[in-house]
Amino acid sequence: MSVMMSDMKPRSKKGWPAGKPAHIGTAGKQRLPSVFTVWDVNRDTATVFAACREHGEVTIRSRTGEQFVIRPTGSVGELAFDSGDQIAKLRKHHEHLRRLGYVPPPPEQEARLERIIAGEE
Repeated sequence: MSVMMSDMKPRSKKGWPAGKPAHIGTAGKQRLPSVFTVWDVNRDTATVFAACREHGEVTIRSRTGEQFVIRPTGSVGELAFDSGDQIAKLRKHHEHLRRLGYVPPPPEQEARLERIIAGEE
């Protein structure tokens, strides 16, 4: 007998115990709830995140009675990758390697190293 949490067991042929829950798959059609279960987070994370954006925060309730709050922390613009900063860090790293005495291999040896790594030689 395998050890399986009850919310991980198959529900029915359609996947839901008694029809699809009202808040699942209805983003944009009606107001989303602000309280979810761990089961909802596991099965429909996108809806939980949509509700988090709509309400500012959502509460997750576990079977043991614990409650957790999820809040968005920032917009995509604040978290975006800054390639200019990364290029500057890479140049600084290469300069540091040169100061330590690292000499990169000549191009013909680089090609041979690439073949060795690929398992061709």
